[in-house]
Amino acid sequence: MSYYPAPTPPASAARPAPAGNLLGVVSFVFALATVAFDILRAFGLTFLVRVTPAGLYTVVSWTGTALVAMLALGALIIGILALLRKGAPKGFAAAGTALGAQALLAVLVGLAQTGLYSLMY
Repeated sequence: MSYYPAPTPPASAARPAPAGNLLGVVSFVFALATVAFDILRAFGLTFLVRVTPAGLYTVVSWTGTALVAMLALGALIIGILALLRKGAPKGFAAAGTALGAQALLAVLVGLAQTGLYSLMY
């Protein structure tokens, strides 16, 4: 009996495929959900102005703003964590972080605008 060693795979096949960055994808999904919810909220609020009393409009508006802020903050935090992972792809994480930061900044500017209007009028 003769012994034959197992063939060795080529060098290119020995290299494992790069792992994905699940946190980056989650951040991107959170950011997309933030943008989609914010757009739906904006259109919904314009409809609510005409058909509901002012008190209900205010509750729905503040609730929507809080939800957008929480989703944006989630996208931002998860995106930063994903960007800090060494050796992981950064594309989805960067997009999620940027969209989350933009949405959070928009919420803060909107709150500041509301505060200024309440001081002026």
